Amino acid sequence: MAARGSTPRQLFPRLGEIAGLALSTLAIGAALVVLPPTAEPPLGHQVVATGALLVVWCYCDGIVGRLHFGLAAVEGLLRLKLALHWAVLLLDVLGGGRTTGPPA
Repeated sequence: MAARGSTPRQLFPRLGEIAGLALSTLAIGAALVVLPPTAEPPLGHQVVATGALLVVWCYCDGIVGRLHFGLAAVEGLLRLKLALHWAVLLLDVLGGGRTTGPPA
């Protein structure tokens, strides 16, 4: 008798969503690293603009926030937080500037 819960068929689409989330936020984090003229943490207005675009993106085509503004805002801000962590990691690995964490 099979155990109740998630089956391998249900697990693979979730892994695809997780991989898509990781790759999309890595791309956003990499863009935030290359936007400033020197290898430094992203500027405040770039972070705000990116956050606003991510909320709109999540409203139109998010994992949980599709066509629901409240959930899209939460998902967009979580994606922004993850992208900022990617940016800090890339700056640390590539040897750019001092980084102690995501910009405030």
